[in-house]
Amino acid sequence: MKIAMVGGGWFGLYLSDYLSRKGCEVFLFESSDALMSRASYHNQARVHNGYHYPRSVLTALRSRVSFPRFVEEFPDCICDDFSKYYLIGKHLGKVTAGQFYTFCKRIGAYIEDASSNIYKLVNRNYIEACFSTKEFAFDALKLKNKICERLEHSSVKIFLNSTVVNVEPSKKYCSGLCVTVQDSLSLSLSLSLRKEK
Repeated sequence: MKIAMVGGGWFGLYLSDYLSRKGCEVFLFESSDALMSRASYHNQARVHNGYHYPRSVLTALRSRVSFPRFVEEFPDCICDDFSKYYLIGKHLGKVTAGQFYTFCKRIGAYIEDASSNIYKLVNRNYIEACFSTKEFAFDALKLKNKICERLEHSSVKIFLNSTVVNVEPSKKYCSGLCVTVQDSLSLSLSLSLRKEK
C-alpha cells in the first residue's frame, strides 16, 4: 500500500517509520525546511500519563497505556529528574480535589498528597489541594535525532518544503487518492495512491 503522510512532526515521523516497517511505501510531505521543527519542538514537552484529562477517562487511559511504552522505547530522550505536581483550584475549576484523586486511582496513575513544603508555596485561598504525580518530559532534540536516525534506515521518501494543497479521489484508480503537492519552487506534482492488488 502507498501512504501519503502530511506533516513531519513527531506523529508523522513515527507513523511513517512504523508503516514503512509494515511494508508500506510511505511518502512524507513537510511544508517547512526541517523535520520536527514546529509544534513538536516548541510545544510543552510533556510525556502524558493521563493526569491532564480528568474529564475524559478514555483519553486518560490511552495516555496511561502509551506512557510506559514511550518511556521504554525512547529512554535516552526522557527527562525525569524533577518533581511533578498538580494543583487543584478552589474557584472556577471543573474538577474538585476529591474528583481528581478518585480519577487518578481509577486509571491507575500514581498520586499522593504533596508535602507541606509544597503547600507553603501556594495561596490556600485559591488552591484546594496539591498532588505529587509521576509524569516526565522529553528532550525534543534527542527525540528528533532518534526518529530521524530510524528514518535514514527506512524506505520512507521525505519531501521538505512541500505543501499538500489538495487530496481527492483518483481519476486513474477507483480505489485510490490523488495527492497534489506544491514545493518551494512553486512546482506541483500529483501522486496517485492506491492499494496494490
